[in-house]
Amino acid sequence: MSIFYTISRNTNLADRRKVKVYARAQSTHTMSKSQIARYAADHYGVNLDHNNVENIIEMLFKSIIDNLKEGRQVSLGEMGTFYCHLNSESMDEATFFEKGFNASKQIKDVKIKWRPSKQMKSLKDYGELKFQRCSHVDVRKAKLKEAKQRPEE
Repeated sequence: MSIFYTISRNTNLADRRKVKVYARAQSTHTMSKSQIARYAADHYGVNLDHNNVENIIEMLFKSIIDNLKEGRQVSLGEMGTFYCHLNSESMDEATFFEKGFNASKQIKDVKIKWRPSKQMKSLKDYGELKFQRCSHVDVRKAKLKEAKQRPEE
């Protein structure tokens, strides 16, 4: 098993002559709830089949949502904490004191955020890691760049 990566370039907006090159993680695929439940049951689920684990995941998901809607944060210990973040329209102080704040109109969205615990912040804390360059992404990027540079026929 390896963590796949590609090499990315980033141009400094203030000085276009400066370019930084860095690694960016790439995923091979996304694990569905059923797949992660099967994996957990197979690897860690003492006396639990994957259907039970999937039901537990669903129950946990609904419990997190219910508690966030009640204004609580949800800490899952070593996994970290879920909390709410509000996206709202801003107003100057004079308008606020004149008209007040109408939450149903001015709060545009409520995002669920997650803050990992100190234990979960870095995969490097969980043993040796292997890295593998993800060449198929580099090839795809090169083909897209080439296609953009070709004049339309």
